[in-house]
Amino acid sequence: MLNTHGRRRNLRRCYTRCYTDHAHLVVGRTTEVSDTPYMIALMIAILTIGITVDAVFSTIERGIRRRRGIVLRG
Repeated sequence: MLNTHGRRRNLRRCYTRCYTDHAHLVVGRTTEVSDTPYMIALMIAILTIGITVDAVFSTIERGIRRRRGIVLRG
């Protein structure tokens, strides 16, 4: 079991190294299937940060519109 896992790990390292040498913009971590939960968690974190930033700027925008008298009704 250890030999098989060790060989897989070495193949991944070689594949990642060779692949990133040829495609400079490719991140090696995304080629591994075992990183799928990490990638999903990262996407959820980015989505959460985006929604939070949007909410903050929406609040600021509403305040500016209210001060200038151009509040949209509805």
